[in-house]
Amino acid sequence: DFGEPYFDPLAVDNERELFLAEISHTDPFPEKSWAIRVGKGGNVYSYRGILGEAMPPNRMDGNYMVDEVWQTVAVDSRQNDGANGHPNGKYFIHQAGVYQKDSPYTNAPYFFSPLIAHVCNEEKRECIFASWGQHAHVPTKFISKAIYISRYRDCGD
Repeated sequence: DFGEPYFDPLAVDNERELFLAEISHTDPFPEKSWAIRVGKGGNVYSYRGILGEAMPPNRMDGNYMVDEVWQTVAVDSRQNDGANGHPNGKYFIHQAGVYQKDSPYTNAPYFFSPLIAHVCNEEKRECIFASWGQHAHVPTKFISKAIYISRYRDCGD
């Protein structure tokens, strides 16, 4: 349901590009009910529970839905050196995708990390996602070889 996006009415079209799955638990006790939304990179970008939306608004210029989300990030500290114009640059591989700072290549619709596979099993109440992580800072001389696998499960009570 994109009639009311998770927290930002200005982001409806962008969320349609990002959205992959919603996993939820409805409990007789409302304080135990929750829902998460998973993006194309297999990362959680929305978590709604008894207190409402727990994720921060993603309005930072150039970081839409690839920074303030729950995701895995790989950093190679031997190669990561973005200080003082170092030729190596930054080495961060985001599960969510790339920063939108390399126009026109990263303009909307945004480039999120490609989904490789996913499976949801209603009986087990779980979903598993595999995605190809991308270097957050583009352009870059590095090539990502990171595959992220995430499993989300409703464990019930």
